[in-house]
Amino acid sequence: MFIVEGDGAGGSAKQARNRVNQAILPLRGKVINVVSNTMEKVRQNAEISNLEIALGCGILKNYKESDIRYEKVIIHDGC
Repeated sequence: MFIVEGDGAGGSAKQARNRVNQAILPLRGKVINVVSNTMEKVRQNAEISNLEIALGCGILKNYKESDIRYEKVIIHDGC
């Protein structure tokens, strides 16, 4: 899975990917700092929620490494 910044990068990445085994997750907004916020605020952040759903492995006590949907996760910041 490629995590990219915004819809523009997401569209470009979708054109260049192998659809059989590569997914694109464009982040559209500010990702909350999970270290300096409460769990309630973190869970309300749309980007964190989308990431949790896309990975499929849960978080905290519900985390199961065996449930993760992707072998590799690549974060591309547009640089």
